Order: sequence, then structure tokens, then C-alpha cells
Amino acid sequence: MNDELVLTGGPIVTMDPANPTAEAVAVSGGVITAVGTRAAVLGLAGPSAEVVDLGGNALLPGFVEAHGHPSLGMSFRGRGVIDVRAPVCPTSEQVLAKVRAAVATAQPGEALTIVGWEELLRPELPEPTREYLDHLAPRNPLAVLHNSAHSAWGNTLAMAAAGINRDTPDPAGSWFVRDENGDPTGRAEEIPATIMMAGAPLAVTPEEVPVLLAREYAAYAAAGVTTVGELALDPSSRPLFHAQAHPAVRVRAYRMSNWPDVDGPAGGPLFRDVGVKLWADGSPWVGTFAASFPYQDTEVSRRLGVAGKRGCCNYTQAQVRALCLEALAAGEQIAVHAQGDTAIDLVLDAIEAALREVPREDHRTRLEHCCLMTGRQYRRAAELGVTCSLFLAHVRYWGDVMGELFGERAQGWTAARSALDAGIRVSLHNDVPVTPS
Repeated sequence: MNDELVLTGGPIVTMDPANPTAEAVAVSGGVITAVGTRAAVLGLAGPSAEVVDLGGNALLPGFVEAHGHPSLGMSFRGRGVIDVRAPVCPTSEQVLAKVRAAVATAQPGEALTIVGWEELLRPELPEPTREYLDHLAPRNPLAVLHNSAHSAWGNTLAMAAAGINRDTPDPAGSWFVRDENGDPTGRAEEIPATIMMAGAPLAVTPEEVPVLLAREYAAYAAAGVTTVGELALDPSSRPLFHAQAHPAVRVRAYRMSNWPDVDGPAGGPLFRDVGVKLWADGSPWVGTFAASFPYQDTEVSRRLGVAGKRGCCNYTQAQVRALCLEALAAGEQIAVHAQGDTAIDLVLDAIEAALREVPREDHRTRLEHCCLMTGRQYRRAAELGVTCSLFLAHVRYWGDVMGELFGERAQGWTAARSALDAGIRVSLHNDVPVTPS
């Protein structure tokens, strides 16, 4: 045995209940080849192996980020992008100062996109209407992508640059808000309409992809993540992602269901296409998640313009069922963004109907986020063989305002215990770049 690397000198967590810890681990060619006592592993490795002393630090298996967006995070690193996410700009004053500075130094006509605009954590921020953005940047296309990516705004020049006008059809599962005359107001809801409104700065060139994507993957690896789920891959960019010969992490990609698919390789051991992603509803932070109850009438909800309102599903049950049938027949996995209980019921109905027509024992259909999923719904999902990926970071970042928006229901937000009690196999995620890390 001629292993390249032996790690020892600290507790090694194996995640094997029969042998939960070890003294040493040997790795060769990216594969773990031996785990056990220090003496046994060193004896197998031989004298030529490199030995790394952990210095008493623990060694854990790599983390799996079940739901991330490396492609979107990569685009946030591009030229013309103004990052104002809350960890970058904690106050409204810092947000506006950064935006004004970027506009002041931009060339006339240069397109700019603000990412991470979010009023819940910085309540002094105004809604970035078309008129407000026209005032901020009268000489430049200026667009805003909400921190959730489920809403976007553009000034007059940004809309013109994106080709958005009264004759522009609403993309599948999304829409442009229009006035009584049918003219777009400058606000877009849901993906891909929001990405269209966000404009050119998010469109990374093929020459930029290798560098920016490598930086994004390296950030995951630095946090201990060794596998990441890409939950919104634009199918047309698939060849660029496959061209990354040695990514720092393994990537499992779900293409967007409402963007035209493009034929291409399925991938290899490090980057592989595994299925399709669908957004059944929107975001609780912009009023577009589909729940059976309205938002509370509070100062916070009134400021957001959602008091007493309910969101709606982006698709009918028949449309979701058709997508599930297509994916099941192709042997693909299905990941469905579903936050409100109304959306979750619709998706479970569609999955059940599809499975009756195309039965699959190990279909691995997954619900994403599940923020207000009930115990009854978790039990039904378990019966259907559906798994759930839970967005616990919602509570960390927005927990202080949840009660203002949802009242007592906020106490059951992302009920992981209910999922486990129902027998659901769960994963946890951070949804980067919606959260900072």
C-alpha cells in the first residue's frame, strides 16, 4: 500500500455508529483507503506516505451543502454587480452610500445591478421602484435583485436594455408586474423574470467563468463543504460548468425547469446533472409564498406591502404533475421549492398522481425549504417517499421579524423535529448566496 497522505494526531469522526472515532485515516488518489489505529494505518501506508499531525484538532467528513447556487454566487462576483447583502452592508446608510459611489464612478450607459437588497433587516431602505432607480442612476441601466432573488426591479434604462416592454410575454412560472394599461411597472416576480430584469451584469462571459467559478467553489471548500447541490443551473451554461476539470468540490446540478433545456453531457464524478428544479411558490419575505392564511397586519407587514395578503402558487397542480411525469419517466430526480402549506399540498398532490402513472421505488423527489410544512404534510411526504431539505438559516437571519409577519405560526417554522418524527430523511442547507455562508 502506497498512500499519499495519512492524517493522525487528533480525534477522527467517522460517522460509523459501530466505530465512531479513529486515530488515523489514510487517503490515496482522493479515496479513503484505511481507517483505524495510528499504528495500523501507518503500517499499511508505508514509509513514503506524507503524515499530517492534526495537533489535537478533530477531523470530520466533508459537509454536504444540499441546496446552494454556485452559479448565482459566481455571477455576484462579476463586473457591474453591487453587493449590498446585509453582512456586507449592515445599515441602510451603507447600502445607499455603496450604490451612489458605484453609480458615480460608472461610465454613462454602463449597466449596474444591485444584489442583496432586503428591507426586513434594514427597514429604512425604500422600495426600489423604477422612479426611485431613475433618480439614483439617470445615465445608467440600474437593476435590483432582492436578496431572495424572488423579486427584482429596474429603472427605465435597465428595462430598455433587457427588452422588457408591454409586448414582452411573462416567462413560465414568473411575471412582470404591470399597470392598468398593461405596461410593466419596473418590478418582476419570480425566476426567471427576476433574472431577466436584473440584467447584463449577472451574465458572466465564458472567459470569466473558469476564474469566478473556481473562486466560488474554493469558498465552499474553505468552509469544509466537499459536495454542493446546484439548485438553479441554466441549461445553456452546462458546457461551461462541465469544462471545469478539477473543481474544489463535487457538484450535483438541477437544471431550471422553466428555461429551455440544452443537450449536453451528463457529467462525471465531480460534476453531474441529476435532475430538474421547479419553484412552486415564492418567498415569505416578498409576499409570494403560497399559504392558507394571510400575513399579519403589523407595522412590519405594512411596510412590506403584504399586510392581509396571501401569495399564490406559480403553477397549477396539472403543470407540476406533468413535470413530475416527465422527470420520473427520464429517471431524473425532482427538487421543488415549496415554502407555504398551500404550495406543499399542491406539490404532494401532483407527486402522488404522477407516481400512480410512473411508479418508482427510489425516486428521491425532494421538497426545498419547507418553511411552514405541517406534521400532517410531513407524514404524507414520508408515505410518498419524498425527502425534505430544510432551510434552518431562515430562523437565524429573519427570526426576529417572523412573528410580525406570521404570528404564532412562526413558532412552527421549519419544523425539523416533526420531519424526523414522520420518518423523513432530511438535509439542511444555507441557500448561498441568499445567506452569506
